[in-house]
This record gives sequence, structure tokens and C-alpha cells, in this order.
Amino acid sequence: MDDPRALPQRGSGGADRGGDRRRSALLRGAYHLYQGWGGFAGNLALGLFFGLFFTRTRRTWPLVVAHFLLDVGAGIGYILFRKHLPGS
Repeated sequence: MDDPRALPQRGSGGADRGGDRRRSALLRGAYHLYQGWGGFAGNLALGLFFGLFFTRTRRTWPLVVAHFLLDVGAGIGYILFRKHLPGS
């Protein structure tokens, strides 16, 4: 019996979701363009990895923790090396 609370799925059940993952990763990269092309490329790659991980495991918390650790690492890295960055 189908769960009425489940979100509708595109395509037929079990179909390859690669196109959806690519579009989602492209969107993720696009809304990081304010960081420049490096931010776009890095977030595109991370979005592809996160999408593949979620599709295979159906688990979100490891991705939330990974995102948090990346943000903490970037923040600490900025604090430690901000004097060595261009424009400082």
C-alpha cells in the first residue's frame, strides 16, 4: 500500500534519477555563484556527491553533518588565514 504522505516521484519507479541529481547539483552550484567560479564548481561537485549518496542510502543526517563540518572548517580556515588572503 502506498504512503499518502510520500512526495510524488517523477518517472517510473526505479528509473535512473541521474538527471534529477544533475539538475539539483547545477542549482546548488548556481546559487553559490556569488562565491565566484570556484564556489560554483566546488558546490556543483559536492552537490553531485551528496545527491548520489542520498540516492543510494536515503539518509540525510550524514549530509547535514558533512555540510556543518565543511562550514566550520571554512570558517576556522578563514579566521586563521585571513591576513594571507588577497585584499586583506
